[in-house]
Amino acid sequence: MARVVKEEVQINQRTPGVTLADGVANVDSEIAVYKVPAKSQIEVRATDFAGMYLATAVPAELAASSLVTIVTTDPQNRRTKILAQGEYQQFKELQDALRKYYFKGETVIVPADFRLVIKVLATAAADDAQTRFTISALNVYETLD
Repeated sequence: MARVVKEEVQINQRTPGVTLADGVANVDSEIAVYKVPAKSQIEVRATDFAGMYLATAVPAELAASSLVTIVTTDPQNRRTKILAQGEYQQFKELQDALRKYYFKGETVIVPADFRLVIKVLATAAADDAQTRFTISALNVYETLD
């Protein structure tokens, strides 16, 4: 019989299922995409946070005023829900709990095969090799025991 497991996770650039891409200057670009695995879901709660470091190939950090948007989309990329949006400077903190960006509002459930996407609109192109990010969430999945 399957058993439901709930575990805290930190989705980052090394998480299986994450695809990184270079951004394009002055274009709202998908730079990180996480596809939720089959038979699981991700829950993004108000207690969860996001942090990132984004830079160009030079490397030079992106401008603090660059627009960052974290969204979830359906598998066909037809429906989008914004989870967070703001200037890059709001998302830069990765360690200090008092300065991290925390999600707001009600828990958002991201079902299997849906995508969790980080988009950036900057005057310079973000380089995938320089991208570092973390998003905390609750992973809910079935296991056989």
